Amino acid sequence: PFRLTVHVGAGKTGTSSIQKTLLSNQSELNEQGIHYMGLMLEQAPLKKYLWQKQRGTEAFSELDGETRRQQALEVIRNSVKKFQDKGISHAIWSNESFLKRPDMVMGILRHLRDDGIDIEIVAYVRRHDAWMKSAYIQWGLKHKTYKGNIKSFDEWATKGRAEFMKPLKIWIESFQDDVHVRNFDASGDVVADFMDVAEIDSKGIEKLRVYESPSNEELALRALFNSHYKGEV
Repeated sequence: PFRLTVHVGAGKTGTSSIQKTLLSNQSELNEQGIHYMGLMLEQAPLKKYLWQKQRGTEAFSELDGETRRQQALEVIRNSVKKFQDKGISHAIWSNESFLKRPDMVMGILRHLRDDGIDIEIVAYVRRHDAWMKSAYIQWGLKHKTYKGNIKSFDEWATKGRAEFMKPLKIWIESFQDDVHVRNFDASGDVVADFMDVAEIDSKGIEKLRVYESPSNEELALRALFNSHYKGEV
């Protein structure tokens, strides 16, 4: 049976590093019978819809449920046939938005499972305090995602609390033992850990790290600069 690994996040658990590594080693993955389909199926053999781009998550979510289901199923089913013709039996779909927005893809994945495709879900969780610190640095200071002046950590945290179990329960109820919940803090190297879970041979794979925490000086300058903008930055 064809295997589809869906990496659903969470954000701030090395997702960008996993995605960059998979994208940069597509040829090596293909040699192992694996293909990375990107964040929004932009790396699928069939590229037909406007939402099939790295930043297409919101455009995809704005479609009505039936249209979203039909279009995604068309792309994936067509791609699976082309993959199998080329000897590829395993695809990977990675989008950190899916953990907390399961409604976007849950119905799609259930249909694929009914097709006989083996679906597995991979999610990473992180120590809550470490997650909130990292999230605040990126979305509270570096790339301000709210209107108004720069908020203190306490102000930002009222709406930015870490929460993993509530959305995970939805995934676990639907896919049960096929949901692999991994501990980011215990993994050591999250890219290597993901490759182990997805059964990717790491030989010849160049692992890439995307995000490095900025220095205190850089953060102070970014906060000062962003404080002059009332909107998102």
